[in-house]
Amino acid sequence: MTEEARWLESLFPDAREHIAVSHEDMLDAWGDLLEKSAQRWDKLQQAEQLQTYFDEYRDLMLVCIQ
Repeated sequence: MTEEARWLESLFPDAREHIAVSHEDMLDAWGDLLEKSAQRWDKLQQAEQLQTYFDEYRDLMLVCIQ
């Protein structure tokens, strides 16, 4: 992505500042996306662990009832 920004700057030197600002905005958005995806992954892992716990609890309760 950085190479594309440099390439665009070389093609359009008059728009160099605009391209640089847009590139920075894109990098910030990409960083935010990576951070949010990592947070979502953590929440999914926690939900999986909780579901496993409830499944084991249910199985133990069924054994106790019988």
